[in-house]
Amino acid sequence: MPINGWDIQVAAVRGVIGKARATVEDLQAEETKLQNAVTSAACSANSPVILQALTDCYEDYLSRLLNSGTIRGDNACNSTSDAVNSYVRGDEEMAGNANRMAGESPAAGADSTGGGR
Repeated sequence: MPINGWDIQVAAVRGVIGKARATVEDLQAEETKLQNAVTSAACSANSPVILQALTDCYEDYLSRLLNSGTIRGDNACNSTSDAVNSYVRGDEEMAGNANRMAGESPAAGADSTGGGR
């Protein structure tokens, strides 16, 4: 199915990007809560073995997973924002070119309809 054109609703897309950024920030806040919960649970266990197991689980898996999600989320938001900005700049450039060309006189020898004789 061919795409006949592009029509991006810039304000709507920027709104979605803003919501996605907020979700990434929420993920960062949840990471802090999780780290505190792991520390609290480890201290409550009163066992060096459990303390080490919970610490290792957090550091070797949970923290890396959350960090990866945060980085991917940030990258997706930044890349999408860059693409939208490029789209807007392209629209502005095309509009400027159209305005400039509209002010130019027709080529010599052409009639008013642009067709020749």
